[in-house]
Amino acid sequence: MSADTDHRPLRGAPVERPLPVAVLRRTIRLHGREVTFLEAGAERGGPVVALLHGLASSSATWTRTVELLGAHAHVIAPDLLGHSRSAKSPSGDYSLGAYAAGLRDLLVTLGLDGATIVGHSFGGGVAMQFAYQFPELVRLTRLLLPLVPAVSVSELDGLMGAFTSFADHGARGAFAQTVRGTLNWSGQRLDGTERLYLLREIPVLLVGGARDAIIPVAHTARPAAGQPARGLRRRRARPAHRAAAAVRPGAGRLPRHHRARTRRSAVAATAAGRHAAGAGMTPGIPAGMNAWTVGEPGPIETGPLVYGRRPVPRPGPDELLLRVWACGVCRTDLHVSEGDLPVHRAHVTPGHEVVGDVVGLGTDVAAFAPGDLVGMAWLRRTCGTCVYCLRGAENLCPSSQYNGWDADGDYAEYVTVPAAFAYRLPAAFADPGMAVLLCAGIIGYRALVRAGLPTGGRLGLYGFGGSAHLCAQLTLAQGATVHVTDTPPLDYEHELFYEKEIRSVTANTRRDGVEFLDLAARYGLRPTRHRYPLAGAQQALQDLKAGRFDGAAVLVGPPEP
Repeated sequence: MSADTDHRPLRGAPVERPLPVAVLRRTIRLHGREVTFLEAGAERGGPVVALLHGLASSSATWTRTVELLGAHAHVIAPDLLGHSRSAKSPSGDYSLGAYAAGLRDLLVTLGLDGATIVGHSFGGGVAMQFAYQFPELVRLTRLLLPLVPAVSVSELDGLMGAFTSFADHGARGAFAQTVRGTLNWSGQRLDGTERLYLLREIPVLLVGGARDAIIPVAHTARPAAGQPARGLRRRRARPAHRAAAAVRPGAGRLPRHHRARTRRSAVAATAAGRHAAGAGMTPGIPAGMNAWTVGEPGPIETGPLVYGRRPVPRPGPDELLLRVWACGVCRTDLHVSEGDLPVHRAHVTPGHEVVGDVVGLGTDVAAFAPGDLVGMAWLRRTCGTCVYCLRGAENLCPSSQYNGWDADGDYAEYVTVPAAFAYRLPAAFADPGMAVLLCAGIIGYRALVRAGLPTGGRLGLYGFGGSAHLCAQLTLAQGATVHVTDTPPLDYEHELFYEKEIRSVTANTRRDGVEFLDLAARYGLRPTRHRYPLAGAQQALQDLKAGRFDGAAVLVGPPEP
């Protein structure tokens, strides 16, 4: 990727007061093609808002909105491919899916892990498609301005007027390809409303203009009520999504007509403000906490971990804030601390085996409540759309993220976890020592399943650490025989050759966790654990490396001040 930044502020229509922030136009290369976009507020670290323009338009549509939102949000407004200053390839893919994937690639390239998506007209269709394909990247509210459930060709006069602004052949060709992909002689080919049920977990706001001469106001109201737009029939019954709807009395169709800029600014500012307000927090949560971080990775004997005060994290829209009761000490934490696993985030807090209670909820979380007993494991996020995720092997997802490596872990008093990757725990797991089940237990269970042990079979375990001693308990409870020995040197001739099999295990899936925790509760598994205070985490890792205990170690609270 290459990037060029024009640091000269853009000047739009005259204003009565100085611009709140400078708006920059940037150009980057994605997959060999130039993509231009407006950007403001990047240095503020606020919520990310992506603004998508309509067909035959450009990012200039949003100039004033970018100026306003940039005061308290990180705002980007790209020129969609085939539009304005972005590339216009005659062989380009101008489908909604391709535009959505392009937005995903832009966010990833900029190092952004999600955004509130705001779209106008065709940009609203791209926003919908983006939410369908990449729901994990939609941080709060996707705004469709307006939603276009149906539009006839005879109503395209306004768009055709904008079309004349394209001066080059490439732009006209891109426009034609986009139109062919979305319209036919009878009107719009695509029905975005029938997939609204996929967005049940994502707040959606539909905004229409009362003076819109192209798209009737009813086409905004019907999807919000869970009804299809007129002329569109549902193929099969699905749970309805009741999106919120708003109609602006003075707003019209095109961005430059009937105060449309004011309309978009007000709605987008509402979304960003709601995002910036953060999540609901239990009263009494302090501003700071004790936590460990990886300073300079190196041998654990040299003290690479740093203990000190850090701000209590705030959960994202789809996350929980947990008060850590206990966290397991895993050999992976040792690898991260010593640099065998190079840190993906500077000064990351290690740890990924948590038992704790919910003390904060993201704005989009509905499945948990304050006080719920919850567990957190190694796997933090996956893309949900790759071939591995779709076949149930999310542990192999190339975009997977992990607690204590890609994001701060639980060697701290508080930690956040995506609600979709949190485990609801029974009351029997309230013992802090049960934290080791969340990694050693789950990964051991996955290895046991892959071993294909028959009923009443014999299982050999080499070594007897955290995973092995829990596997042994579960296997014995299910009626198998267990043999334990030290890890021997391998004789390749006798133990590997002649098509003998070795199966490796990579991380775990959420299904592994649910299945194992259910079995652990059913059979009453009790891990052998050695307790350390949170302030003793470095010593616990040193003891783990030296083999000074069997079973597993766990850090318990309350931590020392």
